[in-house]
Amino acid sequence: MLDFHNKILVQALLCGLLGCSGGSVTFNSPDAVITVVAPTELARGARSTLVASGSRGPYRFKSLTTGFATVDSSTGVVTALSAGPAQIQVTDWADDNATIVNIQIPVPERDLAFDGDGILMLPTAPSTSPVLVNLSPNGFAAYGLVPSRLLSAQIVQSDNTVIAAASIDPSNFDSETGNIIQHSEGYLLAVDANRGARSKWILSQRSITSGGVIAFPGPADFKVLREDPALSYDYPTLIEQSQSAFLVAGIVDTTHLQLARFLNDGTLDVGNFGDDASLPLGPDGLADVFLDASVTTKPGIHILSKGEIAVSTTCKTAGNDDMCILRFTSAGVPLLPTVLTRLGAEIAKTSVLDASERLYVVGDSGTDVVINRLLPTGNRDTTFGVNGEVVFKPTGSTSFSAAHAALTLDGRLVVVGKLLPSAGSERPGIAIFSEDGSLAYTETGFDPGGGNSDLASSVVVSQEDGRIYVAGTDGTNWFIARFWP
Repeated sequence: MLDFHNKILVQALLCGLLGCSGGSVTFNSPDAVITVVAPTELARGARSTLVASGSRGPYRFKSLTTGFATVDSSTGVVTALSAGPAQIQVTDWADDNATIVNIQIPVPERDLAFDGDGILMLPTAPSTSPVLVNLSPNGFAAYGLVPSRLLSAQIVQSDNTVIAAASIDPSNFDSETGNIIQHSEGYLLAVDANRGARSKWILSQRSITSGGVIAFPGPADFKVLREDPALSYDYPTLIEQSQSAFLVAGIVDTTHLQLARFLNDGTLDVGNFGDDASLPLGPDGLADVFLDASVTTKPGIHILSKGEIAVSTTCKTAGNDDMCILRFTSAGVPLLPTVLTRLGAEIAKTSVLDASERLYVVGDSGTDVVINRLLPTGNRDTTFGVNGEVVFKPTGSTSFSAAHAALTLDGRLVVVGKLLPSAGSERPGIAIFSEDGSLAYTETGFDPGGGNSDLASSVVVSQEDGRIYVAGTDGTNWFIARFWP
């Protein structure tokens, strides 16, 4: 007859051979039962804490499938590693009672549990595509221009319901070209351009209520920090440099990249940022670089650990538009650029910085998505793709144009944009690349509206559960889709 410990081993073997759905299987001595609260599914890279009760603690945790998930032996924190059935054994202090917890790590795919088919439609009649921004502690916002107003909708990740949708500025924004972030002090910070007049850009701040609920009570809570006709930026973007200052990067006359530093009240940081001798187009407080290119996309901007500033954009070399990286000191003094060339006609669309300060520069050549990964030294990372570069479009497609990118919790790159199949109309495109640059997932049948103007414009990864949220438009409505990473 099998003793208690051999029963545990037999149960683990049967689950491995026959498969076990989410939940737990318990072997206990007659006088005690261990109960464990655990998720049935967990995204790759995500963590969850198992909560055990019953019998006699403290409890010990052990992964029986270390290829799929690991677990801290004392705290019960599970980390999902790869797709498959993870099994965690929980025992009491005397090793007399045990439970096996089964957690499924899904393969990359659209999460059909999200609004029934993985896609949530937001009727907005938009004139631009939405942008997503992560909002701590429990949600994210989709924002973009609808006729004559900037509309913002907030989604709470726990139940995926729209909490609020409100007009937050009456007229001045062209959000297809701007950007929005959440400041470390909690409020939203937005920058945008008035492209009709092409004479000013607008920096605005919007407060967020505390207590875990993000609300948009009305335009009165939306403060314009600065309107500046002297700073005629196109495609501005911004990042928090410190708790008291933030940076705005934009394109001037399609040929110059300009970088400015502002204090939290919207005041230009004159005298402390930028090299006055290099600024023919702006006052002190700005850094200016001539790109000699017709730039029509937002720069990407990043703060490195030593304080340097890295900006991805498009610059001209030998008569060709190429992706490039510009580096500045923390005080805005320009350093030498890194130019990334392949076909001689690559447009930088976005960039992402990982935890090791490797910089992914994402663009396209007109037909293919082009991704370069740079080391902190500025050199290409030759362990990624072919000599540091990946060139991709899905099989059976004519083109794939990048719009935005993000990193999953386990460090894989997600790229979204517009896909043109060999047969059919334009539709949103998504591709996930492994750490070495190989393709982990792509979907070519993702067509929310079935129209001719479908595209995915923005992507964020939930820092809570690791799932991927993609926003875009079908030409009539916005959509938000959710994917397992």
